[in-house]
Amino acid sequence: MDKQQQQQQEQQHKGEEDQTADKLGIQKALEEQQSQHQLSLQRALEETKMLSREGSWRSNKLNTRRRFSMRLRRAACRARSQVAGDGQATAAAAGEDQTSDKLGIQKALEEQQSQHQLSLQRALEESKKLNTRRRFSMRLRRAACRARSQVAGAGQAAAAAAAAAGAEAQWQSRGRPDFRQARHSEGT
Repeated sequence: MDKQQQQQQEQQHKGEEDQTADKLGIQKALEEQQSQHQLSLQRALEETKMLSREGSWRSNKLNTRRRFSMRLRRAACRARSQVAGDGQATAAAAGEDQTSDKLGIQKALEEQQSQHQLSLQRALEESKKLNTRRRFSMRLRRAACRARSQVAGAGQAAAAAAAAAGAEAQWQSRGRPDFRQARHSEGT
C-alpha cells in the first residue's frame, strides 16, 4: 500500500509539474502573440500618421500652387483686358485655368486615395497573418490538452487495476476463496 501511495503521489506530482509547464508555455505564447499584435497596430498607426502628413503637405502645396496660379491669372487677365479692351478674353482665360485646377485637384485626390488603400491592405494582411498564428496556437493547445487527458486517463486506470489486485491479494491471504468468484456468488 505504501508503494502504491508513493506511485500515486509521484504521478500526481508529475501531473502538477506538466500542468505548470503547460500554463507557462501558454502564457509565453499569449505574451508573444500580444506583443506582435501591438507591433502591427503600431506600424499601422505610424503609416496612417505618415499618410496624413503627406496628405496635409500635398494639400498645402496644392493651395500654394492655387494661390500662385490665381495671381498669374489675374495678371494675365489684366494684361489681356488692357490689350483687347474688353472682358471676353478675361472670361476665356478664367475658364481654361479653372479646368486645369480641377484636373490637378482630382489627380492629387486620386494619389492620396490609392496610398490610403495600400496602407489599409497592408494592415489587413498583417491582421490575417496574426489570425492564422492564433488559430495554429489554439490547435497546439487543444492537442496538448488531449494528450494530457489521455495520460491522466491511463494513470487512473492503472491505479484502479493496482487497487483491485491489492484487494484480491488481501482476500486470498485471509484464506478465503478467489476474490472474483466470491463477488460473483455474492451477486447471485
